[in-house]
Amino acid sequence: STVFLDTVDQTHIWGLRKAGLSLLTGCKGSAKPTAGIEDVAILPEKLPEYVAGLQSLMKPLGLNGSFYGHAASGLLHVRPVVDMHKAEDIAKYRSLAEGVSALTRQFKGSISGEHGVGIARTEFLPEHLGPELMGVMNEIKQLFDPSNMLNPGKIVRAPGSTAKELKIDTNIRQGNLSTISLPFEPVLAFAAKDASFVGNLEQCNGCGGCRKSGPTMCPTYIATNDEIMSTRGRANTIRAALEHTHNKGTQSIFTPELEQALSNCLSCKACTTECPSNVNMALLKAELLHAKQTAQGIPIRERILARVELLGKLATSASSRIPRTS
Repeated sequence: STVFLDTVDQTHIWGLRKAGLSLLTGCKGSAKPTAGIEDVAILPEKLPEYVAGLQSLMKPLGLNGSFYGHAASGLLHVRPVVDMHKAEDIAKYRSLAEGVSALTRQFKGSISGEHGVGIARTEFLPEHLGPELMGVMNEIKQLFDPSNMLNPGKIVRAPGSTAKELKIDTNIRQGNLSTISLPFEPVLAFAAKDASFVGNLEQCNGCGGCRKSGPTMCPTYIATNDEIMSTRGRANTIRAALEHTHNKGTQSIFTPELEQALSNCLSCKACTTECPSNVNMALLKAELLHAKQTAQGIPIRERILARVELLGKLATSASSRIPRTS
């Protein structure tokens, strides 16, 4: 093994570790390493047995996964590679999650060692904590939130709650068991890794690597500290506009929010190289603007700015007619 004592080398190594998730989720195709079972923690000395048990659950389902994390602490961030656009993969995902919950109880571990319970693990909490402890948590919830206004249905489900029951295979980010449909025909070429407009858009996994102070990505976020001005914010805004168009059956995706997000993008392409998943926001913006201008025409402002040489000639001609004073 190699020991790195230089602080620059150490920074690079930790940077690679931090970028690991995004590098994994930036893989080619719609099947991605997916969260849900990735936060199990058990006694470190039991980790090899747990991994063997986990692999025995994944193999019959035909699933592979990524394994990384904090082995010394007994916590591995295991993410099965599934395509959450497909019903059969979602069924495998649920089956694996149920098996992992039982396996974790077998090893007397925790299903949420670091990342929190959230939506994905709420349904499994009662079987891990038991009715007595869940009852205490319900009492605390009712004491501080008698009207059940704070995150209803998450983690603790208040008695008589009408909130939608949260399951690991619902509220899926991709939604509708299908790829995002486009109300326009793309014309630009996307990298082989992405293969399409939607493929590049879904490279964004929400890691937030674009919410940083440098070196470059994303300059508009650095200047404004506004989420919508980051690469992630723009990707989510595009996705939301497309899903709204699909669900509402409307033709135009150009909501005020999308207009704001795109108009302030500098198309500097820093995200293409600095984003671990290589989201190319400049290319996405160009495709969307082409679709808009094909449907609505080119605005007069853009027509004028596109002919700066003509403006120069007109200005020169006009200046020659202005009387000069000695």
